[in-house]
Amino acid sequence: MTDHWYVYIVQCRDRTLYTGITNNLEMRIAAHNQGRNGARYTRIRRPVTLLYREKAASRSAAAKREFQIKKMSRAAKLLLISTNQLADLLDLTTDGHVHTRLCHHAVGEMEDYVLAAITKKLSRIIFLEHYECGINYFECTWLSQDDFLYYRQEGERLRKKYQGKMEIGLGVEVGFNPHNIPETLNFLKSYKWDRIGLSYHFLANGHNHINLLSRKQENIKAAAAFGHGKALTAYFNGLLLALDNIPATVLCHIDAVLRHCPGIKFRSKHWQMIAKIINLLKEKNIALEVNTAGIPLRGYPFPDPAILDLAIKNKISLVAGSDSHRPGDVARYFNRLS
Repeated sequence: MTDHWYVYIVQCRDRTLYTGITNNLEMRIAAHNQGRNGARYTRIRRPVTLLYREKAASRSAAAKREFQIKKMSRAAKLLLISTNQLADLLDLTTDGHVHTRLCHHAVGEMEDYVLAAITKKLSRIIFLEHYECGINYFECTWLSQDDFLYYRQEGERLRKKYQGKMEIGLGVEVGFNPHNIPETLNFLKSYKWDRIGLSYHFLANGHNHINLLSRKQENIKAAAAFGHGKALTAYFNGLLLALDNIPATVLCHIDAVLRHCPGIKFRSKHWQMIAKIINLLKEKNIALEVNTAGIPLRGYPFPDPAILDLAIKNKISLVAGSDSHRPGDVARYFNRLS
C-alpha cells in the first residue's frame, strides 16, 4: 500500500477503455485481470493492458480527475495516452516526413517547406518522397526517375543555401510491391539516402491496384469489394515481407491502412501480425514513425497507443513526422505530442 493515488486507463480485450483510480496500481491491474475484486466492466473483457497512469495528490483529487477523463471522448483519451507515452521519446525539432509537388499529390516547392521549417524553429527537415514500381493505378502519385534526379539536385542546392540555418535530409518513402523487389533494391542503390521510409500503399487487385491509404471513393469502394478483412491481412503480410527484403530505416503507416474506410476494426489475427512486425523492427533496428496526420483524422496520431506501448516496451526508436503535403503543414500538430 502507498500514500500515492493514481488515475489509470486500461485497454480491454475488445479494445474499449476503462478509467479508474487506485493507491496500488500493480495490485489493481492484477485484480482486473484475475476477475476478482476488479470492476464489473473489465471482468468480462479480460485481459486488460495498462496504457496510462497519472499521479494524484489525494483520493479526492484522483476521483475528480477520473471524472474529467471519463467525460472525454475516446479520441481525446487516446490523445492523452499517446502524449503521455511519447514524452521525452521524440525529437520534435525534426519533421521526418515531408512531401512536395514532385509526388503529384502535394503542393509547394522544396524550398517552401524549408522556409516553413525555419519559421517553425525546427532544426531539421527530412524530405521523404514517394517511390513506387510496377503499380497500375489511374493516376501517378509518386516520382519519376527524372523527378528523383531533380529532387536530388535541388536538395543539394538547398543544403548549401541554408547551411547553418536548417539541416536538410533527402530520403525516400519506398512503396512496397512484392512483385518488384529486385527493381526496388536496384533503385535504392542509385543514391545515398538520409532516411528510407517503408510503406505499403498499393494492393494488387487483378491487373490493377487499390490504394489502401486513399480517401478517394474509387479506392474506398474497391477496398470494400475486395473485402476489408482480406485487405487488412494482405497489408500486414505485405509489411512483414517488406521488412524482410527492403533495407528500411523507418516504418511508416503501420496501422493507417483503410484509414478512410468507416468502421474498420482489426481482428485478433491482425494484432498478432502487428506484434510480429514490432519484433522485426526490434530485430532489424528499424524505427517506427509517429505520424501526426492521424490527429485531424481521428483525434490522435498514428499508430494506435496500444502499438506505441508495444513498441516502447520493445525499445523501438520513435521518430516524428507530419506527412505534410503543404508547406504550412510542416510540424503540424507537433505541439500535441509535447
